[in-house]
Amino acid sequence: MSITIKKTKSIIMYGMVLFLLLFFPALGTAAEEVTWTVQRNNGVLTVFRNEKPVILNILYNNDADKVEMSGEAMVPIARETGIHVYMMQATFPWPGDNQTYDSVVNSSIYTRLDARINKLFEMDPDAHILWRIAFWAPQDWREKYPDQMHQDENGKLPESYFPPVSYGSDMYFEKAAIGVNQVVRYLESSKYQDRFIGYTPMTGYTGEWNRKSTSPSRIADYSLVNQQRFREYLKNKYVDVAELNRQLQLQLKSFDEVRIPSEDQFLGQDGDFVGSVEPCLSRLYLRYDNHRVAYLIKKLCHEAKLVAPKKLVGTTFGYWYAEAQGGILGLALNMHLAFDEVASSPDLDFFLSPPIYWLAGPDEPHRYHTLTKSQELYGKVYIAESDQPTHLLLRLDEVESVPILWTYKMAESNKNLLDLYRQRDKGKSKKRQYGADLGKDFRPLFVKAELDQQPVRINPSSRVAGNMAQSIGNIYRQAMGLVAQPLAGMWWWDMEGCVRGSTGGVAYNHPQITHAMSRVQELLKQATQWNRTSQAQVLVVHSRDSVLYTAESRKGWKAFRSSIVDHLSPLGKFGAPYQDIYLEDLERLPQEDINKARLVLFVDAYYVPSKTRAWIKTHFKNQGRVLVWFYGSGFLQDSPDRGAQVCSDLIGIQLKQMTHEQALGCQVTNTQHVLTSSWSTENQAFGDAQYMVKPSLIVTDPQATILGVSAPNNEPVFASKQMSDWTSVYLPGGPLPVGLLRSLLTQAGGHLYTDRPGMQVWATEDCIGVYSLTSTKGTLSINLPQEFAGQSIKEWFSGRVFPVNQKGGIETSTTGDEAFLFIRTDR
Repeated sequence: MSITIKKTKSIIMYGMVLFLLLFFPALGTAAEEVTWTVQRNNGVLTVFRNEKPVILNILYNNDADKVEMSGEAMVPIARETGIHVYMMQATFPWPGDNQTYDSVVNSSIYTRLDARINKLFEMDPDAHILWRIAFWAPQDWREKYPDQMHQDENGKLPESYFPPVSYGSDMYFEKAAIGVNQVVRYLESSKYQDRFIGYTPMTGYTGEWNRKSTSPSRIADYSLVNQQRFREYLKNKYVDVAELNRQLQLQLKSFDEVRIPSEDQFLGQDGDFVGSVEPCLSRLYLRYDNHRVAYLIKKLCHEAKLVAPKKLVGTTFGYWYAEAQGGILGLALNMHLAFDEVASSPDLDFFLSPPIYWLAGPDEPHRYHTLTKSQELYGKVYIAESDQPTHLLLRLDEVESVPILWTYKMAESNKNLLDLYRQRDKGKSKKRQYGADLGKDFRPLFVKAELDQQPVRINPSSRVAGNMAQSIGNIYRQAMGLVAQPLAGMWWWDMEGCVRGSTGGVAYNHPQITHAMSRVQELLKQATQWNRTSQAQVLVVHSRDSVLYTAESRKGWKAFRSSIVDHLSPLGKFGAPYQDIYLEDLERLPQEDINKARLVLFVDAYYVPSKTRAWIKTHFKNQGRVLVWFYGSGFLQDSPDRGAQVCSDLIGIQLKQMTHEQALGCQVTNTQHVLTSSWSTENQAFGDAQYMVKPSLIVTDPQATILGVSAPNNEPVFASKQMSDWTSVYLPGGPLPVGLLRSLLTQAGGHLYTDRPGMQVWATEDCIGVYSLTSTKGTLSINLPQEFAGQSIKEWFSGRVFPVNQKGGIETSTTGDEAFLFIRTDR
């Protein structure tokens, strides 16, 4: 009897286990072990989840910092778009003395963090999260530790919501390292840890390692702790104060007498634009400042990687073009001098940054802040931030003032909608309001207004789209650039509306827009199977070190901006792709990229050491390439010799140095030359004629063809010279005309993908992206490489198949604001 009962029980238990395994297999197996890595896939660095390549498509879930609305504004959009990766923010109990992980594991901060996570996964079981780990100092630090705050020369603290802690504060960063370690440890203990992609430690007044200052120039931090760190840096570098005195011609008795240079010492120079290579205290401070921030970034990323070695770790970094708006010092003060230190860190997998705002409008080319080719050469991937609102974005702080976004016109035509805005904002003027359900409730009104209203005209340079076509076109443009630039991922910042004073769930809350986003998700899944090796034949070279050898002045940054920042507009419109790279990283270029390069632009290469000169001669001065040199290229080198002759030795065109000032612009005088005949008119000007620099460098080479002169001196400053197996072109500065860029690439034997300018182009082995800007309307001829001749090619967004003629051409038309992604028909 007992035997029968035991057998019956065993059969029942076996049946129950079998039932559970069949219908709930996760209960019968261990959770999947997930490893996130960066590997090369189909020609480009790519994020991998275990052995599967992925292009990350991320929603920024700012609503989720409110437990009661975690995901409520986002998840409905996620369901419609098929995007289930979120970027969320976490913080930690700020470490006290002798704090241990066990002592804070039950903190209310972590309890709230759990509630947010649980809420999100309850609403979206397929969710994954890329975490931003914020470590802003607690509010009481301003009063508790005034000696640890960033200060100007007069001891004044900058205005900042968070205490402006000095980056020289070891105490702050030691505690931050403990906190980052603990919060990552806590998240890695979560039951959802296999859904966490990685971590991004962040600080600075916008979370991007930036700093506020009382000085508009934001030059230096004069706090005592930062003074001390600077002295330690110098002592480590020079060891003995006598050596420091010898090299800098000082008379210090000890390192304790070192003072950070004053703002006047940084900015008081109105001499030659290109300075010298000798060390001075100002340059040493800039080196120290960059080194210090790089050290801190690496320190915090190391803590995250130490706890989560199988996850991705990254940072906001490398805002080269953004900081170039602030001129030479803007670049020198924002970590670029230490780019190689950060990029070489084994604890870092990715960089991320937003687009360049002034190039984010519908009629401007799209570009990110980072020199993406350089970061790729260090084995790091780039995740782009989409910071370009759709035309649906609403800003409550603008409702009562002049409407600049066309949705206000919709609001004015719909009393219920406008009354709802005003009711929510009553008595809370210009204060950001959270409302997770507003976007959902507004959708019928958005759809109705889209049908009933004509949009108002928006400034074409605005980064806000003016209508539905521009909104969708811009979404497709960003996705196309992500695939064909190529990059590793995108996070859509303004995906929900609780950002920058806008209402909840608005910016993407329209069925046409969520449909476009679902197409993007489909595109990114397919693109991992394509060969995305860049086919760019144009290299734009910037120097992160040359900024140290220019004499900044209070008026002197504009010329630097013109050649670096303003030049991006024509570069994105001339009908061919390009890549940008630091001069200091040229020697890292693989032979494949060297072979592709036909046109190389040296924008700010004022200091070129002998080793780099030799490399350029060996690898670029051959095979019919065209090398373009902006003002002062090679003026300095790592030897006492400097000036016009040193420039001439590098560029191959004889220059003469004059003592008077020269404009960094010129007028075309030779309109019959191959480089000017197709686009220029007599006395057509380009560059920056308003800003004057010295010394003046004029072309005196009898074998060079003079193409233009400076104003008002009427001296030759634009010239071309045919060398034995390459062409040298010297000119004063940018921005260059689109027509000149097209002529330069043609002269170099490169390929133009469009029959006319006004279109942004990306090209890889398997796909070619073309975006027609707002002003580009009408018939459009796309010129594919000759290998496509006589074949057919598919346009991905429309699904159309185009025949390619025997010259590699495709004929179509565009209404502007339109994305074309051509892929091989066998893909």
